[in-house]
Amino acid sequence: MDAGQSDELAEAYEQGKQAVFDAMNHFDELAIVERANPYRKDGR
Repeated sequence: MDAGQSDELAEAYEQGKQAVFDAMNHFDELAIVERANPYRKDGR
């Protein structure tokens, strides 16, 4: 594997990590909205 290829891999890895963080933040926001919803199915 040459240096150019490993740079591309490192960049793809960083983008993938960022995508995972964005997704986790999005799920956190959804969970907060769901907790604040008075009409939840479980009635809590």
